[in-house]
Amino acid sequence: MTKMLTDEGIVPDSTKPYLVGEINDAVKRQTGFNPAIECFRDPKTHKTYFFEIRVCFSKKLELMDCDGILVRKSARHDHDLSVVTNCRNDEDIIYPDTVPEPDNEPTVIVKSKKSFFDLADLMKTFKMLKVVQWLTF
Repeated sequence: MTKMLTDEGIVPDSTKPYLVGEINDAVKRQTGFNPAIECFRDPKTHKTYFFEIRVCFSKKLELMDCDGILVRKSARHDHDLSVVTNCRNDEDIIYPDTVPEPDNEPTVIVKSKKSFFDLADLMKTFKMLKVVQWLTF
């Protein structure tokens, strides 16, 4: 994917923003199909970062359009194509050339209460049901 984007002139550069439509068009030119594009919006800086590109395959493992795989589908400004994304079409997207260092703030881990069903218990029950099923058929 990185090579496809580079071939289309979209390279990691924290100072050069892109629009989601530019990234979508680049992938579509390379693959012939619409991808799904994911972004991450930093709640502290309010900057939007390019997170991932998803390409979709049919059951025959052939590339296909990813139309409709996400909850939110944003229309492009020119309205001739829809972009499957959680990114805002009117907002700059940063394709970072480095991964930012995490904050050195302590992480609080909250232990959750034990769920009603423990996974080990569910697996034992499943195996027992399989044996009962095998014996009765």
